[in-house]
Amino acid sequence: MKKRPWPFVVGASLVGVAYGLVTKKKKQDLKNNWAKKYVGKWQFKNKNQINILEITADFHLLVNDKKLAGVLEELSQEQLVWQDNFGYHIKILADDKAPVTIYDEADNVTYLLEK
Repeated sequence: MKKRPWPFVVGASLVGVAYGLVTKKKKQDLKNNWAKKYVGKWQFKNKNQINILEITADFHLLVNDKKLAGVLEELSQEQLVWQDNFGYHIKILADDKAPVTIYDEADNVTYLLEK
C-alpha cells in the first residue's frame, strides 16, 4: 500500500499561509512605525521668541499649547503637511528619525526644529 502525499501538501500549504500572514503583519508594523517619529515636542526660534511645536498621536498640531485649526493633508516618511483654515500649508520635513524643519507658507519662512 502506497502512502498518499496529500497530507504533506496540505500541511506545507498551511505552513506557507501562516508564514505569509506573520511576515505581512511585520511588514505592516514596520511600515506604520515610521509615522511615530512625528509625535512629540520640538522647539523653534521665531525672531527672538522660542516656540514649542507639539504633534499629537492623532497628528494635530499645537504651537505654544494652542491647537492649530486645519486638516492633515499629507503624511509620508519625508513630510507632514498641514493646511490651516486660511489655506496656507505648514510643512514639517523629517529625516529617518525625527522632524528637522518646519516651513510656514503664510510667512514663507523655514525654521529648524530642536528636540
